[in-house]
Amino acid sequence: MRAKLSFNCITQIGDLARHRLLRHLDLSHNSLERITGLGALKFLKTLDLSHNCITEIAGLEGLSICNLNLSNNKIKAIANLGRLPSLEKVNLSSNQIVGAGGLEPCTLLRDVDISNNAIVDVEEYFWLKNLRFLKHLDARAKPPEPNSDEDRIL
Repeated sequence: MRAKLSFNCITQIGDLARHRLLRHLDLSHNSLERITGLGALKFLKTLDLSHNCITEIAGLEGLSICNLNLSNNKIKAIANLGRLPSLEKVNLSSNQIVGAGGLEPCTLLRDVDISNNAIVDVEEYFWLKNLRFLKHLDARAKPPEPNSDEDRIL
């Protein structure tokens, strides 16, 4: 089963227990601030929560998600993804993340996008050596803000 609920001005996720057979859930482009109500979705493989207002990764414990999209939110730290043992692909691009640690328990990761975040220290990427299945990494830096000191011509 698949549910596409994007662009609906949704502000919170109710209890989805009666939809426990969902395999793909798209809640992108809404106004969600927290991840809740997903605990009963034991068959969920793909979850798209991109383009919301989510500030922390929580509420996904015990799910069998393989593909998670949390891009374009307000997340500051990578946390709790180790509780997703089936995770193979994660998109955390365009958030406010300052450190790349937190993915090391996700040993099945093949595809990671953490581009356009606030990570500036190359040492933050040392955890990659333990991700033996990693095939694709996008860690491009966030472009400078317009009219920043770097863009000014004297």
